[in-house]
Amino acid sequence: ITHYKQYPPNVNKVYSYFECRRKKGGAQFNEIVFFGLQYLLKKYLSGQVITEEKIQEAKVFYQMHFRQTVFDEEGWRKVLE
Repeated sequence: ITHYKQYPPNVNKVYSYFECRRKKGGAQFNEIVFFGLQYLLKKYLSGQVITEEKIQEAKVFYQMHFRQTVFDEEGWRKVLE
């Protein structure tokens, strides 16, 4: 939730990746299957995803959880526009 604070000013594009972490002492498994991405994309990233109501809900949720302002409300308003 606070990664945005690590970016230099005026960043307009970020590339990210997914990586599994290894247990201390070595990996338990030699291979890992990532399953379920299509479901998550369709459920959470199809149609109108960001709304004013969701921004307000997230703002309140993170304020209650962290007891400080960490939610990037301004950034999410740009996404909404």
